[in-house]
Amino acid sequence: TKMNKTVMCVLERTFFHPKLKTYFRDKTKVMAHDELETCNPGDRVSLRPCAPFSKNKAMVVDDIIARNQRLMPTYWTKKTEAQKRYTPKTTSELLPSQKSR
Repeated sequence: TKMNKTVMCVLERTFFHPKLKTYFRDKTKVMAHDELETCNPGDRVSLRPCAPFSKNKAMVVDDIIARNQRLMPTYWTKKTEAQKRYTPKTTSELLPSQKSR
């Protein structure tokens, strides 16, 4: 389907308004590419920019910082065959499918 290997992420930032003298929170929703489909709802991830995959997707999931323990069933923790085969040595190492883009 259309959202295969894609995750929706929320970027939150806090900034100070000098005139109003108060703090504001700003949220932005972005689409990110998840090659191995390891992200689950509620996970905290780090993103890095890349060449655009599509019209709205120009970020790649770099690392999963923390898993959401409340929403994680046991079958999500098991690795698939593709995840077992692919073990990147560094975070900057690209997958073969990303090198052609």
